[in-house]
Amino acid sequence: MPHSASKRNARLVLGLALLVAVLGNVAAKRLFNPPWLSPDRRIIGEKFRLLREGPADVLVLGDSSAAFGVNAGVLGEALGQTVHNLATFGRFEVAGSAWTLDEYLARHPAPGTVLVVHGARTWWLEASGFDLGLLPLEPGYWARREPRRSVSLQALGEFALDRWAPLYTQHRSFAAGLRGRGWAVPERPEIGVGGTLALVLTEEEARWSNPASFVERFVKPELARRVPGLPLRQRQAAEALARRAEAGGFDLVFVQAPQWDGLESVPEHVAVIDEVQAFLAHLAAASPRVHVVAGGPRGFPTDAMENPYHLLGAPAEGYSRDLAVALRALPLASRD
Repeated sequence: MPHSASKRNARLVLGLALLVAVLGNVAAKRLFNPPWLSPDRRIIGEKFRLLREGPADVLVLGDSSAAFGVNAGVLGEALGQTVHNLATFGRFEVAGSAWTLDEYLARHPAPGTVLVVHGARTWWLEASGFDLGLLPLEPGYWARREPRRSVSLQALGEFALDRWAPLYTQHRSFAAGLRGRGWAVPERPEIGVGGTLALVLTEEEARWSNPASFVERFVKPELARRVPGLPLRQRQAAEALARRAEAGGFDLVFVQAPQWDGLESVPEHVAVIDEVQAFLAHLAAASPRVHVVAGGPRGFPTDAMENPYHLLGAPAEGYSRDLAVALRALPLASRD
């Protein structure tokens, strides 16, 4: 008759399993981080490497619509200045731009101009603990840096998993490597001059690119759950950016990011854009260091977009030249 494992043996097996899991994750973190296994981690790692490299005349902060939409090389050539595009992802919220700027200012003199470029969707997204773990900042940074924010126990657990359990959070990348598909991080999208993400779709990818489907699957359901009015945490983050500009003596320019023109027919999305523009205008009226590019987001047709918020490479170059024109029209103190 089979006999049951004793409590002592059960604890021993459990302890050994836990030890193997801990050692495995420690080894994986040392071996693979960096270099980063996932495309998102690669992009964030490269942006923060650029941040540490050296100063720039103009910084671009914001979400992925800025990372794809603002070509640092083209904008810099048009302005006659050096431009670094440090924009990452919208799921870091507006606060992600403030925290990234903090890292830059801790290493370099203040730039002349900081562009903060967010799409409307960023203003209603909320960062999870997994998202907070992606930014290469010290644990608990959200409680020590402006804007400060509270984090739930669930988010703290997610942060811990993301930071110290790569075998869990990056299991798909490890599985692909073990199956012989290679450990290299996919290079697309390419990271170009000054941190620009250049996206060129293959013919097959272009056939599957469908901004309208993205809106139906993600944007409209999120808008349906959204409470009207900009969340307090987003407004506080933008206000913190304005205080940095005043204290650091640089110009802060808010830009509503380019988007798919089909979003103009979604009333709930238009309402968010109006709320954002009104709030930013209020910030600009309170400080000579804060400016807003007028006119709201510029719309682009389907064949210029990878999704409703990501411009393809060629349209992004044209948008960047037009952005330079808009910046030259602003009364920036950095030009005096």
